[in-house]
Amino acid sequence: MGDHLAGRGGGGSSHSHYGRGGFAGAGGGGACGARNRRGSLFLNACLSFGRGVQMRKLDRYIWREMGVPLFSGVIVIAMLFMANDVIAIFKELNVANIPQVMVAQLVLLKLPGWLSLTLPVGVTLGVSLALSRLTRENEITAMRAAGVPVRRVLWPVVVVGLLTTVANWMVVERLIPWSAERYREVQAQVGVLGTAPEFTSNVMMKLDRYTVQVESVIRQPDGSVQLRNILAIERPNPNEEWTYRSKVGSYARGVWTLQEPQVRIFDGDRIHVLESKDPLRINEPIRIADLFGAPMAEEMNAEDLRQAITQARERGDTTRLLEVAYHVKFSLPASCLIFAITGAVTSIRFARMGAFSGVLISFGLVLAYYNIYVICKDIVGRNGWASPIVSAWLPNAIFLLIAVLVSRRNE
Repeated sequence: MGDHLAGRGGGGSSHSHYGRGGFAGAGGGGACGARNRRGSLFLNACLSFGRGVQMRKLDRYIWREMGVPLFSGVIVIAMLFMANDVIAIFKELNVANIPQVMVAQLVLLKLPGWLSLTLPVGVTLGVSLALSRLTRENEITAMRAAGVPVRRVLWPVVVVGLLTTVANWMVVERLIPWSAERYREVQAQVGVLGTAPEFTSNVMMKLDRYTVQVESVIRQPDGSVQLRNILAIERPNPNEEWTYRSKVGSYARGVWTLQEPQVRIFDGDRIHVLESKDPLRINEPIRIADLFGAPMAEEMNAEDLRQAITQARERGDTTRLLEVAYHVKFSLPASCLIFAITGAVTSIRFARMGAFSGVLISFGLVLAYYNIYVICKDIVGRNGWASPIVSAWLPNAIFLLIAVLVSRRNE
């Protein structure tokens, strides 16, 4: 019986040993599983990193394909516009009597204005040629077969569109106002278009402290101007207004001279009337060209246009054209992004048409856009058939809708 108990004890001991061994084996399997999971996570991380590297290579590949046609399109088309300017100058002027420096200035100062139009063209040309070639040679198909969606292929295109939008905004907001103002000064010096008349009437100007209204302005041979029936208004305090009236005056070298002015001071409910035999001089420099023509919208940045709109509303003048020009300051640069997206999706869609499909698509989009742009800006906006913001942004909205519809077909 003792032997039996011992045997049972031994069996129990053996069973207990087996259990510990089994437990130890399970513990070893758990360690292996943990190592396998860590290895799997590391492998997935490596694959994800590899896919990220491949995606960055894809981006750089598409950017390289777009770079040459984009910059070539911008430069070549801008040079075509500049060539037209040179031809016009030589046709309308006796260039033998004009310094060559001024001729070069007239051409180069128009370049920022042309760049604002050629940047969208260059984007369209670069995107259309690059993606139509990739589609025609089945590279887009290979990317999609590898699990890369079309929208991921368009990501580098969107980046280029955003960068050119910012660049175009800087051109429109910074370069064009300065170059347009300087162009008008040089143009007046050489008499390209003869836009400075000898006489004008009913001129209103906002100076730093004064609002000046002049019935007639006559240019004098010495460069000064003679003024008739002048009214100058000054508001030194919110409840105080000074008016200066004079039948005869002049402006020369930054100084307004009012002969025998009559001064009226409106101070609340009180009115003071003063008359002087001595001339009144106001030191408020302006450009004489501004008396014969207000600055064009192209010469103003967005802030200047906003102030001009506010002043026109205070005078009761119509502000429709100024408001359209203000919104175009934003919609025209944004067209670079719209062109990039629209050119990309249409090129992928119609690349099988032939080797020159990219060029045809890009120029077709550009012609269609600028025709719609001119209609919306100069016809719809000018006549008030739509609000200024709608007139400025409608071409972009139309082409963005086209891009969305074609993109859905591509997917």
